[in-house]
Amino acid sequence: MVSDAPIGTLIRLDQVYDLIEGNIGSDIRAKIISIPSKVKHPLAQAVAKVVCLLQFAKTVHRTPENIAAALINRVDADSRLTEVAKP
Repeated sequence: MVSDAPIGTLIRLDQVYDLIEGNIGSDIRAKIISIPSKVKHPLAQAVAKVVCLLQFAKTVHRTPENIAAALINRVDADSRLTEVAKP
């Protein structure tokens, strides 16, 4: 539960997707669900969830830097840009 998390914990955008996925079109959900069986990158599904939600935030560009920032889980965490950009 978020209220039990240590101070400084952030909610990642992929976690937000998990909370509201019922509001996402079934075709997009199906594609995101199938990612782990098609792509072996450990963050592939999380990145897809972030990209999906960022399409609704017209002023936030879907850059590797913004996607990596949306996947940080602590205010004092290191950047995840290297992980996100890794082929």
